[in-house]
Amino acid sequence: KTVLFAAVYPCQLTTTPSSFTSLDIHLYSTLSNTLDIIDITCLQCLVGRIPLDKGRSWAIVDRSGDLTCATFED
Repeated sequence: KTVLFAAVYPCQLTTTPSSFTSLDIHLYSTLSNTLDIIDITCLQCLVGRIPLDKGRSWAIVDRSGDLTCATFED
């Protein structure tokens, strides 16, 4: 039996500006000091990040919530 794990550094979220709240976008500037090893089946989605303030902080783009967009192709 094959078992897959994921190594994850949790983000330490910062205060989200009110302009981002309705979009369900969260910000962080540092990662946790601990590395978490989890069963890969615990992952619910993959997210992206966009640099802000010349890379001093990041916006998390999570397309599993309000930003979900279905795409259909023939």
